[in-house]
Amino acid sequence: MAAAEESDDDIFDADDSGTLVYSKEVEEAIAEVFPSSDPLDSVDFNAVEYINALFPTEQSVSNIDEVMKRMRLKIRRLDDDIRGVVRGQTSIGHDGRQSLEEAQKAIQELFVRIHDIKEKAELSETRVKEITRDIKQLDHAKRNLTSSITTLNHLHFLVGGVHDLSNLIRRRQYSEVANLLQGVVNVLEHFEKYHAISQIRDLANDVARMRDELGTQIMGDFKEAMEAYIKGGKLAPHLADACCVVQVLDPKLRKDLQKWFVNLHLSDYKRQFNEREEAAWLDKIDRRYAWLKRTLINFEEDFAKIFPPEWAMQERVAVEFCHWTRGELSKIMASKSSNLEVKLLLFAIQKTTGFEKLLATRFPTSVVQQEQEEAEEEEERRRKEEASQREAPAPADKEAAVPPPASSTQANDPIRERYERYLRQQEEEQQRDGGEDDKDHEAAPVQPKKKDSIFLGLVSRCFEPHLNVYIDSQDRNLAELLERLLEDFKATGCPTVSGDDTSGAVAAGSTVLPSCSDLFIFYKKCLVQCAQLSTGEPLVHLSKVFQKYLREYGTRLLLANMPKTSAGGGGGLTSLLKDTEVKLTLDEVAQTCCFLSTAEYCLDTTQSLEEKLKEKAEVEFQSRINLGEEQDLFHNIIATCIQLLVQCVESAFEPALLAMVKVHWQNIEAVGDQSAYITAIQGHVKQIIPVIRENLVSSRKYFNNFCLKLANSLIPRFINTIYKCKPVGTVGAEQLLLDTHSFKTTLLNLPSVGASVQRKPPPSYTKIVTKGMAKAELILKVVMAPHDIVEEFVKSYIKLLDDPEVANFQKVLEMKGLKRGEVHTLVDVFKHQRLSSDPAAAAAAPEESGSRIRKLERLIKKNF
Repeated sequence: MAAAEESDDDIFDADDSGTLVYSKEVEEAIAEVFPSSDPLDSVDFNAVEYINALFPTEQSVSNIDEVMKRMRLKIRRLDDDIRGVVRGQTSIGHDGRQSLEEAQKAIQELFVRIHDIKEKAELSETRVKEITRDIKQLDHAKRNLTSSITTLNHLHFLVGGVHDLSNLIRRRQYSEVANLLQGVVNVLEHFEKYHAISQIRDLANDVARMRDELGTQIMGDFKEAMEAYIKGGKLAPHLADACCVVQVLDPKLRKDLQKWFVNLHLSDYKRQFNEREEAAWLDKIDRRYAWLKRTLINFEEDFAKIFPPEWAMQERVAVEFCHWTRGELSKIMASKSSNLEVKLLLFAIQKTTGFEKLLATRFPTSVVQQEQEEAEEEEERRRKEEASQREAPAPADKEAAVPPPASSTQANDPIRERYERYLRQQEEEQQRDGGEDDKDHEAAPVQPKKKDSIFLGLVSRCFEPHLNVYIDSQDRNLAELLERLLEDFKATGCPTVSGDDTSGAVAAGSTVLPSCSDLFIFYKKCLVQCAQLSTGEPLVHLSKVFQKYLREYGTRLLLANMPKTSAGGGGGLTSLLKDTEVKLTLDEVAQTCCFLSTAEYCLDTTQSLEEKLKEKAEVEFQSRINLGEEQDLFHNIIATCIQLLVQCVESAFEPALLAMVKVHWQNIEAVGDQSAYITAIQGHVKQIIPVIRENLVSSRKYFNNFCLKLANSLIPRFINTIYKCKPVGTVGAEQLLLDTHSFKTTLLNLPSVGASVQRKPPPSYTKIVTKGMAKAELILKVVMAPHDIVEEFVKSYIKLLDDPEVANFQKVLEMKGLKRGEVHTLVDVFKHQRLSSDPAAAAAAPEESGSRIRKLERLIKKNF
C-alpha cells in the first residue's frame, strides 16, 4: 500500500484546497484519450470566470435555479460513471489472470507441435538420405569411370602421338606434324598433375626433346633452302608447312627465324650500300629505296606463299631496312659533314619522306607497331603487379582476413545452397542490368585518334641533327632577299594610294610596301618546308632567323628611310621623338604614312607568324618561340610615324600662330570675320590632312590615333599662344573668341576634311577637342570680364577656370594690360582666396616659398 501511495503521489498531487492536480504528462495523456471542450475539463479551470460566463448580466441571475438543477444532474451522472468504472475494475484482475493462463497453455501446445514437426523432418531427412545413398554411390562411380576412360584415351593418344610424331619429324612431313604436335601439346596439358608418375614424366620429356629437335631441324631446312635459292635453285615446298609447325613451337623460335631471315634478306643491301661504298652517299639515296622496292616485289613472288600473312615478313624487312639505313646515313653524314650541301640535303630529305609515305601506304596496319605496343602494355602491367605485391599485406594479416569455415551442417544444407545460388543469380542480374544502364547513360564514345604509321620519320629523323645546314642556307637567302628589297625600295620608292600590288598578300588600295609581303611569303614557304623536315629544335632556330630579319627589315628599311627633320637629324627612332621642328613635303608625308601602314601589316603578320610557329612546333619547344621584341619594334615604328606626322602638322601651323601673336589686339575696334591666321591654319589642314587620311585608308585606327595626338598637342599650344597675345582689349578678346570658335570647328572637322563622304569623328576625339577648347574660350571670357571689383573678378576666374596656378592667373592679367600695382593686388587677393578655399594649398605655400628661396641661393652661389 505504501508503494502504491508513493506511485500515486508521483502521478498527481493535491493542493491545500483538496483539489486534485495531475502532472503535466498525465494531463496531456488524458486530453489525447478523452478530448473535451468543456471548461470544467480544462487544466487551468477558473470558477469565477466560469460563473461569469453562466451569468453575464444581472437579469440572468434569475435563472440560477435552473442552472443549479443542471449542475446537480451532471454531478449525479458523473458519480454514476465513476461508480460503474470502479465496479468494472474489480473483475479486471481475475480476467487478466485467466487470459495469461490461456496464453501459456497455447504456447505449450505450439512448442509440442513444433517439436513433433522437427522430429518428423529429421526422420524424413534420414529416409531421403537412405534412399539417395545408392544413387550417389552410382553417380560417383560413373564420374570416376568416365574420368578414367578419358584419361586412358588421352594417354593412348599421347603415347601414339609421340611415336607418330617422331616418325613424321624424321620424314619431314611438316603438314601432319603441325596438327599432331598441337594435339599432343594440348593433351599433355591434361597430365600436368600426373608428372609424378615416371611414365608420364618420360613422355613429357620426350615431347620437349622433340620440340627442340624440330626447331633445330626447321632452322637447318630454312638455311639449306635459302642457300640453294641464292645459288639459283627453287625453294622447297615443305617450308610453308614448317612455318605452321613453328607457330606451335616456342614463340622465341619464331622470332629467331624471322630475325635470321630478315638479316639474310638484307645482307646484299648492307654490302652494296656500306658506308665505304660510293653508292652510300646522299646523292644516290634513291638507289637505296629502289633496292627495297625491287626486293619487296621479289618477296611477293617467291616468299609470300611460304610465310603466314600474320607474320608480316615484308613489313619486318622494310622496318629493319629503315633502321639500318638511318644508322648508316647518320654515320656517313657525321663523317662527311663538310661535304653536306643544302641542295643535297633537301634532295635526300625529299626522297626519304616520299619513300616513308609510300611504305605507310603499303602497310596501313602495322603488325610490328602492334607488337611493340603490346610489349609496352605487358611491361606496364608487370610493373603494376610488382608494385601491388609490394604494397600487399603481410601473411599474418591475410590469415586473419580469411573468414572461418562454415560448419558441416551449413555446408550440407540443401536449402542454404539453393538460397545462396538464388542470391548469386540476383547479383549477376543486377550487375548485368547496371552495366547496360551505364552504357545507356554514357556519352557517345570518342573516336580514338588514328596513330601515325611507324614508317613516318623512321629514316628521315637522321637528318634532323644536320638541318643547321638548311637553316644557314635560309639565313643567307633571307640576307640576299633583304638586300634586294632595299635596292628595289631605293629604285621605286613607296607605292601610290591606288596600289599596284598583285600578289594578293596586301589589299588593293593599300599603301603597304610590297617588300613586306614578299618577305612574309618567303617566311611562309620556309615554315612549311621546315615543318615537313622537323618540328623540333630546327624550327626554333628558324624562328630565330625570322626574328633577325624582321628586326633588319624594321630598322634598315623603315626606320633608316624615315624623312629627315629640318634640324638636320637622321630619321632614327630616338631623334624623331624629340620635340623638334619637322617640315615635310607632301611626298614625305605620304612616305611616312606608307611606313606606318607597312609597320601595322608587319605587326599583325608577325603575331600570326608566332601563332603558326607554335602550332607547328612540338609542345616542349613552344615556350622557346617568342616574337615579342619584334612586335614591340613595329609598335615603336608606328608610334614614331604618328609622332612625325603630328610634328609635321604643328610645324605647318607655326607661322600662323606667330602671326596670331603679332596682331595688335588692343587696337582692334570692331569684330569682323575670322582672322587671317585662322584662314592660313584651315588652308594647311585642307592641304595635309587629306593626304594623311588617304594614305592611311587601310589603317583607320591609327589615323584616329593620329587625330587624337594632334588635338592633344595643338590645343595646349593654341592656349599658350593666347597667353602670349597681350595686351588684349575687350573688342580684341571678342575677336579672339571668334577665332577660337573657328579653330575649334576646324579641329572638329579635321578627321573628315576634304573627304567625299563625311563621317562623324570618334566620340573620344570630339570630347578631347570640346574640353580643351572650352578652356581657351573661358580664358578669353575672363579677359573680357571687368576687374573693377577685385574680389568678384577673382571669384569669377576661379569659378570659370578652376586653375590654382598663380602663373596662369598672372598671364590672364598681363593679357588685360593691367598696371603692375593692379596685378600685385589681384594676385594677393587670388592667393588669399585660393588658400582660404584649399587647405592643402595653404600648407604647401610655405614649402613653395622656401623652395624658391633655396633655388635663388643656389643660383647666387653658382654665379659667384
